[in-house]
Amino acid sequence: MDNQLRTNVPGIWALGDCNGRGGFTHTSYNDFEIAAGNLLDHDTRSVTDRITAYNLYIDPPLGRAGMTERDARASGRRVLKGARLMTRVARAPYTVMQRAMHIHPTVFELIPTILGELQPL
Repeated sequence: MDNQLRTNVPGIWALGDCNGRGGFTHTSYNDFEIAAGNLLDHDTRSVTDRITAYNLYIDPPLGRAGMTERDARASGRRVLKGARLMTRVARAPYTVMQRAMHIHPTVFELIPTILGELQPL
């Protein structure tokens, strides 16, 4: 299977639990988005474009996106680190949020659908 989830059999893609890329509802749904984007929209999408996401179901919820600081240091790459409380963010680019992998089960998984249906007033 390649990074666009195509198997070695033409016309067959590996989505969800069977591909070993994360056995969660949110990764499986993102697999669908990647395959559908490549197949139907001719939009080059890849599993390697995923931003690593982490969520802890507590109150208030805790989430993280991207490499951990330890992983970044271990990668040998030159990296920059930044952190900001979401209460200090006035807005975020919606296209990034629309194409992100959303943690299930949360209301946040509705965001791509809502953003995909934006209409001018």
